[in-house]
Amino acid sequence: MHSLKRVLSFLMATIIILTTFISSGFSALAAESQTDFYNKFNGLPTAYINKLWELKQQHPNWQFEPMNTGLDWDTVINTEAQPKANTVWLSTSTAVTRLYADRSVGTYTASRGLDYTYEVRDQGSGGYYVDASVMAIAAFMNPYYFLDSDVTVLMFENLGWGDLDYNTTVNNIEAMLTGTFMSKSNINTNYVSASGCVTYVNTSGQRVSTGDTYAALICTAAKNNKLNPYYLTSKILGEVGTNGSGSTSGTTSSYTGYYNYLNVGASDSSSGDAVANGLSYAKSHGWTSPGAAIEGGAQTIANGYISAGQDTPYLQKFNVANGKITTSHQYMTAINGIHVTLQKTYDGYKTAGTLDSVRTFKIPVYKNMPNATGSTISFSGYPQTGTVKRSIATIRTDRNYSAAKTTLSSDNVTLEAGLHNNGNVTQTGTMYYGPLWYKVGNAYVIEDYVEVNANATVKKGGTLQLNTSQNSGSTEKPRFMSWDKRIATVNANGVVTGVSQGTTKVVAYLANGSFAVVNVTVSTTTPTGVPTTITSSNYSVNNTASFISKIPLGTTAGTLKSGLNEKQYVSITKGGRTLGDNEIVTTGCVVSIVSNGSTIKSYTTIVTGDVGENNGLGDGAIDIADLIAIRNEILASLKGKSTLSGANYKAADVDGNGSIEIDDLIKVRDQILKRSTISPRAY
Repeated sequence: MHSLKRVLSFLMATIIILTTFISSGFSALAAESQTDFYNKFNGLPTAYINKLWELKQQHPNWQFEPMNTGLDWDTVINTEAQPKANTVWLSTSTAVTRLYADRSVGTYTASRGLDYTYEVRDQGSGGYYVDASVMAIAAFMNPYYFLDSDVTVLMFENLGWGDLDYNTTVNNIEAMLTGTFMSKSNINTNYVSASGCVTYVNTSGQRVSTGDTYAALICTAAKNNKLNPYYLTSKILGEVGTNGSGSTSGTTSSYTGYYNYLNVGASDSSSGDAVANGLSYAKSHGWTSPGAAIEGGAQTIANGYISAGQDTPYLQKFNVANGKITTSHQYMTAINGIHVTLQKTYDGYKTAGTLDSVRTFKIPVYKNMPNATGSTISFSGYPQTGTVKRSIATIRTDRNYSAAKTTLSSDNVTLEAGLHNNGNVTQTGTMYYGPLWYKVGNAYVIEDYVEVNANATVKKGGTLQLNTSQNSGSTEKPRFMSWDKRIATVNANGVVTGVSQGTTKVVAYLANGSFAVVNVTVSTTTPTGVPTTITSSNYSVNNTASFISKIPLGTTAGTLKSGLNEKQYVSITKGGRTLGDNEIVTTGCVVSIVSNGSTIKSYTTIVTGDVGENNGLGDGAIDIADLIAIRNEILASLKGKSTLSGANYKAADVDGNGSIEIDDLIKVRDQILKRSTISPRAY
């Protein structure tokens, strides 16, 4: 008896210990500290982690892990910008999202209901797929856009089957299929028999009925291939729609009895025969029934993508797995291809009651990512005005198509900001259709319907420095895009190079979608008598980098202008505002050669030691803010990063040796303490 009690006591103690251990383990999992969470994502900008942390609080069982790609952000974007790799949809009846469509191929003639003849990669009813612009690719590849929504964050979810119960999952998938052509309650002769099971046409043209529902076929294929069935279901619906398509009918000409529910091999083409291409693939693989097509498609995803490390929807669209970037082996070309499936996946989780189950999300981290501290951006020295094409404009009270309509008092408007829309990115495509808006007073106008008045001119083979200003406190490095690289190119520092005669738009944009536009005209000739460069015996003029330096502290705009040989053509601006002759020139001012309202060439001023707070404009003094800016740059350089660029970096290089070091910090300190005086340098 005593022995039995001892055994029972031992078992009870063991149970208590195990219970305590398990409970504490789960508590630790759910109660991951904010410090540990942020440290885990070291390398991801803070603005991104803030969003993830908020999601973590809402869904404690969700596990977020960094996926350090080791790849440079700009290199990745430029690689993905190759022709045919990514496409956007242009509607012929609504706003065409023009800055998201690349104009580097095609002709400047009106056709197909558009004002430009794009090279069509694929077409459909009421529109066309054309190459996506760099700006569009940067938006859809950047995790920042998608980390504050329960729906869009699913693009980063690991796509394995996990430990799902098969029978329960079949019921959940059936609920997910409600209202679609695959629902067992949606009896129709083309897809579902009177018993609620799959019916289809075989290769002999005869109708065949099976004993399986679509939900069972999907779950079986998902389990066999270790795939997430909710993802597989949403993938099918995203590919063929809720009513099916030529890929699922079994009656498409020349392909009777063949099926391709996941459009595997359905490559885009200008003739619009993607369905035929997919069915040709199905025929070569013997997919002669819906079950075979779903199983084969699931196997293709699992074998071709999951096993290759592309185990999230994001990685299937953008192949940055395994520390490499390639536009091959990407599941689809449509830039929003993964986004249109996410709402269905989310709805499936909600219906099944499994949304808050343990899930793992892989968040890609790149080198040199935009830090997302910028909220607005504009081009310095160019008017923030434009003309609204009222005959076709949709003017709203908010930057979203669903907002109420309103009116403007005039066609000629001041553009307060170029902004991304504020809608969620779900299957309705609010990011995809009409993503860019201008704020005009209390109203918003979609970018397609506004022509900006900001115009610049550069000679063929010449260069033009475009400078930007951002909201206070922003340290984000802006990105630049030329709409048509055949006319002009723009580098990472905003230097435009004229390539051939014509006009294109050059865009500056930030991670949050804010943007600014300048129309750049490339001319083969320069107006008679107008200089193309600035020369000076008083100051240092760098025509290659477009800098004017060796400017003494406290120099006025009038003094600087009088020291330039081309002063009668010169305009000096700061933050877009023309300086009066008695105003002080600081680091970041823009000196431009202007003729008849067109800018021929622009330069940025550098005042040694006047660094500028947060990589912005200088204040005309050397003070503690400059000391802190240099200190922060030195600390960042120890981590292989940088907080300063362009003229700001040059101004911080006080000794002029090409790098920012402790000696520069000491010189600024001594200037502040009046121990010595910093001499203006040439850069």
